[in-house]
Amino acid sequence: MSELMKTENLVSLYEIERCYGGAEEGGWWYDLWTLIEVVAELPLKHREAAHDLAGILNAAEPATEWNRFSVNGGAERKYIVECERGEYETTETPHYE
Repeated sequence: MSELMKTENLVSLYEIERCYGGAEEGGWWYDLWTLIEVVAELPLKHREAAHDLAGILNAAEPATEWNRFSVNGGAERKYIVECERGEYETTETPHYE
């Protein structure tokens, strides 16, 4: 991938789940971000248009009965703008310190 490609605006769909991190301090949780797909690639100069597209897609995303904060579990899907594919993806489990 060229340097120019790395500076594009990617509108990406992520699934966000709440995961149990551990029992320290009464238990803690973290968000696990998984890249589902890149739905659009726009030149860097069209950053505002990329954010507009992400907003429209988020508004059109169907509502779910449960979300990641529900005791029943569940995941949320969210469109975001990033410069590199998978920029927001969780790559390792965080550790409590």
